[in-house]
Amino acid sequence: MKKHLVFVIALSAGLISCATNRASETDPHAEILLKRNNLGGISNTVFFTCGDDECIDKNKTDRLFVFSWATADEKNILIPVNKPFPLFATSGRVTGATNTTGTPGVYQLTGVSCADLIQFMPQAGKRYEVVQTNAFPNCPVAVRDAATNEIVPTKSLPIKGSAFGVQ
Repeated sequence: MKKHLVFVIALSAGLISCATNRASETDPHAEILLKRNNLGGISNTVFFTCGDDECIDKNKTDRLFVFSWATADEKNILIPVNKPFPLFATSGRVTGATNTTGTPGVYQLTGVSCADLIQFMPQAGKRYEVVQTNAFPNCPVAVRDAATNEIVPTKSLPIKGSAFGVQ
């Protein structure tokens, strides 16, 4: 679990390059409403997408939004339609801090984290709500049609071997 937390912190620092997998208002598009995964305490949730359908190419990742204690609870984003849209979410929460060096203000953090990589087929004009659930250890991503509240079919993608591969 500890190495996953380091992974979450690295992602939220923006250490992965960006590519575009978003739509403009003039393009056919759908809207996703990303929602915070409230793990409690000092926590964050990061949403990414990719320029390739399976999220294999590390050079085609795009950070959509980082939720933290200092951000809003929701974020609207326009996305392309009529093609598979990959979505990676990772969340982490600090569970403890220990001063192992004796130096004031220097702490080793411990925590828990989880990640999920899915794909769904957005349709033009639709609005979707997306949240990463708190069901450890994967914390699956749930996609709902905002108008009907129906769960949207998704395809799970393997994280290992993807651009986000947690080894």
